[in-house]
Amino acid sequence: MTELNCFTSNILNDLNLSCGHDFDDQLLLIYYKLRFLDDSTPLSSLIEYSQTYELAKALYALLVSRGSMNLKIFPQNSVLGNNLMKKSLPWLLQNTSNPNALWIISQCYDYGLGVNVNKELAYNYDIQGANYGHAGCITSLGTYHRDVKNDINTARIYFKQAANKGYVPGISCLGASYSKSNDYHLAEKFYKVVADIGYSPAQEAIGYLYETKLDNLFEAMRYYELSARQGSAFSSKSVSMLRPLLKQISPPTSPVAIHGRVF
Repeated sequence: MTELNCFTSNILNDLNLSCGHDFDDQLLLIYYKLRFLDDSTPLSSLIEYSQTYELAKALYALLVSRGSMNLKIFPQNSVLGNNLMKKSLPWLLQNTSNPNALWIISQCYDYGLGVNVNKELAYNYDIQGANYGHAGCITSLGTYHRDVKNDINTARIYFKQAANKGYVPGISCLGASYSKSNDYHLAEKFYKVVADIGYSPAQEAIGYLYETKLDNLFEAMRYYELSARQGSAFSSKSVSMLRPLLKQISPPTSPVAIHGRVF
């Protein structure tokens, strides 16, 4: 075990975590362990806190080795989250030969975590990561072309590349690209692949698709409930709105159009 990996393991042991857990869950637990420092804590206090910088380094060492993280765990208005990013970014920039580090940096600029939002800079780091074949960077290139350039055809090319690597968010984004083009049955196909293995954003998306486009409120409810259990506020609200309506109708024994609410 390298010195850095040993240090990372020691930090995780101190926090009663193990490398066997899903990384996003680890990070969320660590985040909450640190939350005894209030979001309004002055920067000087954060810097003085003995483990903040080293813990940030350990987190990202683990991240670079595992390559999975949802940076939205750190709220953009969180002093703690932003300053962990600020302290970690120079360290990440020293490791740009690692595609996972490139992806994290791109996400920081994409979401404004510890830095100002800069979509073009995020795009440049994603290009570098994609050249290594990093599925997260490839997917981010797709979202850039979809959301910034409004070019769904180019976006879909990247989403297909990521999906072919088995990257779950890439498969979900591919489904979303077909939904955007009004090809709802292809959207259903790709959403379902990852919704059925527990990917909450796809569960929410396919629930909405069933409700508003494919006329199946019962399937919509099923997927909304799955997503709501994982903390989706939109799905929770949808469950509350659909439940009274479903009590008034019987589940169809054959495909029947059941129209939901209109947004």
